[in-house]
Amino acid sequence: MAINQLNLKRIVIFLAVIVSLATAYYCGWMYVAFKIESGFSNLKEKYNTTDLQINHKDIEISGFPWGWCLKIERPRLKIKNRFLWTTSLLKINLKSWDYKSFKFQTFGSHQAHIYKNNSLKHIKAKMNTGVGQLRLDQFGKIQEIKFSVKENIIQIPSSNQIRFKKLSGSVHLNKKHATKNDINQSPSVKLEIDLSSLVIPKTFLPKMENKIAEIKLSTDLHGRLEGSNLKNILTNWTKHGGVIEINKMMLNWGELNFFGNGTFALDENLQPIAALSAKITGQNATINSMVVAGLIKARTGMLLNFLTNAMTNKKRAKNQAIKISLAVQDGFLYLGPIKFFKIPEIRWN
Repeated sequence: MAINQLNLKRIVIFLAVIVSLATAYYCGWMYVAFKIESGFSNLKEKYNTTDLQINHKDIEISGFPWGWCLKIERPRLKIKNRFLWTTSLLKINLKSWDYKSFKFQTFGSHQAHIYKNNSLKHIKAKMNTGVGQLRLDQFGKIQEIKFSVKENIIQIPSSNQIRFKKLSGSVHLNKKHATKNDINQSPSVKLEIDLSSLVIPKTFLPKMENKIAEIKLSTDLHGRLEGSNLKNILTNWTKHGGVIEINKMMLNWGELNFFGNGTFALDENLQPIAALSAKITGQNATINSMVVAGLIKARTGMLLNFLTNAMTNKKRAKNQAIKISLAVQDGFLYLGPIKFFKIPEIRWN
């Protein structure tokens, strides 16, 4: 009898401990939920200025007991009079065991607008859905962003449209990159982009294939990014030896397949300079299309065809890949020793 009473007492104590822990966890969960909701409200009031405006409608928090799920209706972000982003619903997921990582997803109408100074025309982008992940470092600063958007239409002035099926990528920021002159440290920014089914307006490249099946890019950016505007940032980056390492660049455009790597930088006039090595197939058809489109002269096309044919082993398959070197310098693109075509000057103002 005494043993049964002792066991019963232990069970009661055990249940009391479990209930106490569950109650404490629930109270903690509710406290964090309250802080998150009030934090978003404070964020809305704090950044409601002329330069930056953050607005939204109702916020709903769920996800108990494993985490917190925020549903934000009609979030709206405006930066000065240059950029506007809005969507019907933004969903953010936070896990209790991984507080440094946030997953987000958009639903419904998803739009972004980019405006130019003293111009009524602007660039408008529409997206169906967007998903991503945001990771913070130990100090609460952004360390990595991953994203993916589908079924996109970009409306640019003059009634032109750029469409693509899917864009995904990631940006990794290295906060430890603090030395001004040593560019051999870990890259300050790592960028990866994967773009599929890109359709550009026919007016951009008449008589050329206007659908690019796939573009992949993986780069490491070395150097400090500091300044008050884009031109100032690029000037400082160039002065301190900033360079971009292109680890992988892949292009599938019509019959052309391109796979290469190399380096990219800017000269003292902030114009591109680059050196690439690549393997390509489908080069002859692409060169002929560029001649027909008037992008290169006929004699340049003949010379390029002769050069690429000389690199091909006639005993092998017709679509054999060839190795080439590309360079951008003094405003021209070079294919090996041949000046391919002139690159328009970039104005950063």
